Amino acid sequence: MKDNRLQVTVTEDELAAFIGAKAQKYLLKFRKFSVDGNDRFSATWHWPAFLVGFWWLLYRKMYLWAFVYFILLIIPYANVAAWITLPISGNYLYYRYAKRKILRVKTLQQFNDMLETFSELGGINKWVPVIGIIVSTAAFFMFVLGLILSAC
Repeated sequence: MKDNRLQVTVTEDELAAFIGAKAQKYLLKFRKFSVDGNDRFSATWHWPAFLVGFWWLLYRKMYLWAFVYFILLIIPYANVAAWITLPISGNYLYYRYAKRKILRVKTLQQFNDMLETFSELGGINKWVPVIGIIVSTAAFFMFVLGLILSAC
């Protein structure tokens, strides 16, 4: 029996609107994940996810993944696996996240300017780099202070 339901798809223009300024970089990676209309995982490398994984997840508004990653980072042995796994799967996670958000909007709501809606829904959190630098700097100074106090 054929499925006659309307197939809702996500276009590159919609993904680009959702991603924002770095869209072309991400779209090149995203093309590896959709073959003949079917999504599949393909290992890629994402440096920001490797270097500042938690902050990158927050920056890209993937709050649930940021929470999961944070929890994994405080679990012995799981932290190393998470630290290596996120940069390998980060582009795919972001692809799936963006696609899911776009499909939800397209199937549940009708907007006059869908691309503008995707742009507002996606994009980045501009506050994350600022907070990341402040927290990292504070953690560094606390570490140095701890070394100084333990030496006394």
